[in-house]
Amino acid sequence: MIFIGVLWRWPGSFWVIGLTELILGAGAALVRLSEVLLVNHTATGLGGYSYWLPLSYIMAFIVLPPRPALLFSLGLFGGLAGLGIVYWSSPEVPLQYKTLYGNSLVQMYAMHVTMIVCLGLLLLVQRHYVSAIARAQAQANLAHTDPLTGLANRRQLDDWLQMALHESQATGIPMSVILFDLDHFKRVNDTYGHAVGDEVLRATATATRCAVRGVDRVGRWGGEEFMVLIAGDLRAAEMVAQRVREALQNMTLPLPVPVTVSCGLAQARPDDAPADLLQRADQALYEAKGQGRDAVAISA
Repeated sequence: MIFIGVLWRWPGSFWVIGLTELILGAGAALVRLSEVLLVNHTATGLGGYSYWLPLSYIMAFIVLPPRPALLFSLGLFGGLAGLGIVYWSSPEVPLQYKTLYGNSLVQMYAMHVTMIVCLGLLLLVQRHYVSAIARAQAQANLAHTDPLTGLANRRQLDDWLQMALHESQATGIPMSVILFDLDHFKRVNDTYGHAVGDEVLRATATATRCAVRGVDRVGRWGGEEFMVLIAGDLRAAEMVAQRVREALQNMTLPLPVPVTVSCGLAQARPDDAPADLLQRADQALYEAKGQGRDAVAISA
């Protein structure tokens, strides 16, 4: 009850409390069994007490990582088995007691071995299960993540766009799209090499992720083109686009000139399909380029 009260008041102390309980429980098990076997010489009450001894194994697998839990359990079992060997080989214990209670001892140790094996197999199955889930999650993330920048890829952006557009049309809450790409990016690749170009793309992803709001979503649309889904109208989209432009201009890169971008903005209409919204944003992007680049253009 004391340990439960401490955990209730300080839940962060679970590991310390659990380890303390584990050590005390294991010590009590060894002391109690040694008293029953080596002091009383009769094993009286061993059958009922033996049901509580395996709780130390369960506690070990709850508190400790798998390998230390297994080693602790084997060590505790070794100590308990050693007491049984001393009991069986001791000349001070009458032979009739050994004969009478020997079967109980064997059954108790068999139950302990079974408990340890079952817990070990359970952890093995759990490890394979967790690994399978992790692999599946990693594959799912790869299917929706751009490997170079770590942003959402075009497939994920398509899904987000459809969901956001549907929600906007159902609720009447505005949503907008920003399409932007890096100005003269081909010149960067041709002049400084694709390794520097990749570094620019990764830095662009990082700067854009920091510039957008928490409610917005950003991804790599393809090549040097990026998309931001804005939870708001054109005014909110323009504010985000200007922050993105400033963030990219202030990036630290091995280039003699700052990186600039052209942005096209479009707000969803009640009857828009995703292609309609993207087409208007794309047209606005070309208008920004036509204005000399490093600009923001808004779709009519």
